[in-house]
Amino acid sequence: MQSSYMTMQDIILTVLAILIIIVFAGAIYSLFRAIFQFIFSDGKDEVIQKAIKNIRYTIMGIIVTIVLLFVFPILFKQMKVNGYQYYTAQNIFSRA
Repeated sequence: MQSSYMTMQDIILTVLAILIIIVFAGAIYSLFRAIFQFIFSDGKDEVIQKAIKNIRYTIMGIIVTIVLLFVFPILFKQMKVNGYQYYTAQNIFSRA
């Protein structure tokens, strides 16, 4: 019979995966919103500058998301969390 409970490692991995999904989804939403804002700006400089700034922040958000995938394992290793080798970017990504 297979046990249906989750270990603490699975719970932490799931929380990290959910966090990564939320940040990445928000960045993608923001990117599409900024692109549409840029396209439909009617040549207004204020709207164009706002859209460009939003696109810049969105790209930084996507980069931060990718960096977080690699920082969490290093951070857990430095904090000496039990089973830190379990929290690899590959495991977080596959859980997501």
